[in-house]
Amino acid sequence: AGSSARGTAGREHRASDRGGKQQRGEGRSKAASSRVGAACSDAAFQNAKQGKSKESLRLLQTGIRLGHSPDLKAFNAVIGSLASEGQMDGVKDCLQSLQAVGLQPDTSTYKILVAELASRGDAQKASDVMYLARKQGMEVDAEMFDQVATSFARADECRKARECLHSAKAAGFASSRAAYIAVAHAFARCSGGSGARDVLVDMEAAGMRPTAADFGVVFDAFARQGLDASMQETFDLLPSLRLAPDLVAFNAQIAAYSRAGDVRGAEATFEKIQATGLEPDLTTFQNVVKSCARNGFGRTAERWLDRAAEVRLRPDIEGYTSVIDAFATAGKVEEAEAVLRRMSDNGIEPDVVAYSSLLQACGRSRPPEAQRAEAVMRQMLAASLNPDNISHSMVAKMLGRDAHKDLCYQLLPIAAAEKAVDAVKNAEIALMKKKEKKRAKSRGRKSKAIGPSPEKAQQPAQMEPPGPKGPELTLCNLKRIVDACARSGDFAGAEFWFDKAVSNNIQPDASAYSAVFDAAAIAADSDVAEAWLRRASANGLEPDIRMYNACVDTCARVGDVAGALGWLGEAVAEGLELDVKTHTGVLKAASERGQLSIAEIAMQRMQRAGIDIDLRAWTMFLRVCARAQPPAKERAEEAFREMVASGLAPDMTIIEVLSQILGPHQAV
Repeated sequence: AGSSARGTAGREHRASDRGGKQQRGEGRSKAASSRVGAACSDAAFQNAKQGKSKESLRLLQTGIRLGHSPDLKAFNAVIGSLASEGQMDGVKDCLQSLQAVGLQPDTSTYKILVAELASRGDAQKASDVMYLARKQGMEVDAEMFDQVATSFARADECRKARECLHSAKAAGFASSRAAYIAVAHAFARCSGGSGARDVLVDMEAAGMRPTAADFGVVFDAFARQGLDASMQETFDLLPSLRLAPDLVAFNAQIAAYSRAGDVRGAEATFEKIQATGLEPDLTTFQNVVKSCARNGFGRTAERWLDRAAEVRLRPDIEGYTSVIDAFATAGKVEEAEAVLRRMSDNGIEPDVVAYSSLLQACGRSRPPEAQRAEAVMRQMLAASLNPDNISHSMVAKMLGRDAHKDLCYQLLPIAAAEKAVDAVKNAEIALMKKKEKKRAKSRGRKSKAIGPSPEKAQQPAQMEPPGPKGPELTLCNLKRIVDACARSGDFAGAEFWFDKAVSNNIQPDASAYSAVFDAAAIAADSDVAEAWLRRASANGLEPDIRMYNACVDTCARVGDVAGALGWLGEAVAEGLELDVKTHTGVLKAASERGQLSIAEIAMQRMQRAGIDIDLRAWTMFLRVCARAQPPAKERAEEAFREMVASGLAPDMTIIEVLSQILGPHQAV
């Protein structure tokens, strides 16, 4: 019995010894985990300070899992780092972790969030965070209100920015001068001078005195919107604020008179400047010159330019161009040319705008001086200046479209000449539409005022597509009308005027048929396109590649891949040389269905034929990769690299499509 008792006691002692060792081991393990967790929290803090937001969040969460409870300082550092990079999901996770360890966000947490969101331009989120802090009883300060107001001002949300200033005042905080000025600038940019002036008045009421320079922004805004009674009210307000108008304010007032073409008002303001003892600058003189230019007072404008030179102010290209504008308004070509020569003699090279003003003078001369306009265009090109669309339109109006076209192909490279001719054509179509719209509006007002006659009231209305009123319908007019219908997708109108021309014994050519095809393509009616192709062949016309491209595009718009390939094969059978637009139509049709194999065939055909693949074709191919099932990620990346290797720079559309396939980070 004694031996058995001793054995039992020994076993109990050994078991107790093993339990103690296990507890000591668990204690040491917990202590080690806690030390590692603390190290992770410290590393998270350091990473947050270095801007490594994702790494800092991962380390912080690892420390929590190891049993360490980070302090609020570490959490705030990580939240600030995440918010500065716009990682709002990470901020949400961090706040949840903070609450999971028994902590609550404090004022510093909200201040960090507001500051980072406001600096990133996310004004609405910054405002929401600030008001959430107030709702939870946290203390907010004037700096937070200023940050939110400034952020709204930078986003041109003027009303919200001013409301934020008012909220700060209602809460007993004094907004900073910088915040008031930022909001005033936002009003000046977006809604004119009155709003900016009211903000400056609020600033003065808050005990901060605006300066004359601050009101300069207000007067600049008034100058952009033209003469306004509010501008004079603001001038009258300055003495009550113990301010005197400075040169910026007076220049803005002259600019407003200039926009209104009020020469007397501009000159009277100039006299006020001298009466107050201020020295007019070049802007002052040139604003007066502009007021003269709007009225065609060339000699008066030139005298003001001479007055600037008398006080040792050297007029710049803007001043000389304004004088040319003045003579151009009056149609005085010789005087405008003299000013252009004077500009060159004074070491200022005329630009495209100056030459355009001279062309305007040629056009307004009576009769218009077409030959001189041609000489001006040659002079521009000799000076290595490329005429803009306005210049081409004016020359085409004086010389005629055909003569202008010949001149372009004579003086310009082929690509530039085609672009100029197309620009003139588009300008004429736009002008025709504008005139037709104006006539329709005028007819509507007249019929509304007078009412229909009793005879017409009994007759059903006759619907007729819009067309030219007055001029005889010719082949040239037909092309313009059909082009206009095609651009607006009005196939019925294009067909109507085409048939009307045929009934008037006008024989349409291939370009007229092609315009009808374009209208059919926009209307996405493949049956109609096919019928018109057969009609062109029946009338003895050889269908060209533009017609077949329109048929391919018609099928592409409805996702008819087989139809698009069929038209492509027919064009090859006709012996036509396919271009990039033909294959792009096939790619577009394939993109509707995500048929990558068809798209690959189209790309290979272009490469074998030596056709330069443009950005639009690459975009369509990437869309096919995106819509394939599953998305062809590797092929998309390979295609993108091929495109860049070919020397093309990706645009935003391609970047967006690539991001859809690969994800934003991998795409970047």
